[in-house]
Amino acid sequence: SSTSRGLGDVYKRQGLDGGICIMINGTIINMIMMPVYEETTKTKTKTGKFKKQRHIDCHALADILFAHKDAKIYMEKVNPFAGMGSASSTRMAISIGRIEGIMIGMGFEWTYITPGSWQKDIWHEKDRVMRKNPDKKTKQGNTDTKKTSLNAALRLFPTVNFVPKGKKVPHDGLFDSALIAEHGRRQE
Repeated sequence: SSTSRGLGDVYKRQGLDGGICIMINGTIINMIMMPVYEETTKTKTKTGKFKKQRHIDCHALADILFAHKDAKIYMEKVNPFAGMGSASSTRMAISIGRIEGIMIGMGFEWTYITPGSWQKDIWHEKDRVMRKNPDKKTKQGNTDTKKTSLNAALRLFPTVNFVPKGKKVPHDGLFDSALIAEHGRRQE
């Protein structure tokens, strides 16, 4: 029996909206949104309220990973991209460092999966959704990667609900993590 974990969307909002997918022999057994906590900063907004900042909840993430300690881990390998500010790049690096630190501290090994490699393996042409207005500033191209990934996830996992409890739309961190886990499973 082969168990794999996919950690997806580590780059989105500095990893705070990512997902974790636990899969056994190609069947999704659990999907979890990246655990986060919120702290109030000393900085005030224009309205006079204190700003809130979210962080990865390292203790909760460690508990999730430990509960499936025999699973292989596949984590999306991302880098800062065009149009991303330095503050966002820094927060992304901190989030990735926290995730890696937890896995190192727990003695886990993992495999990085680049977005291009899993997308090439997983997406079919019929999944592809084109952008109406490509963003030239960020050079993201004509493919709407989130809608294309959702189509691929629904094709591969038609019985899985990617809409978190209390939400109305599929969570891209969840369906991306499922696709990353599936790509990793195929590479075994």
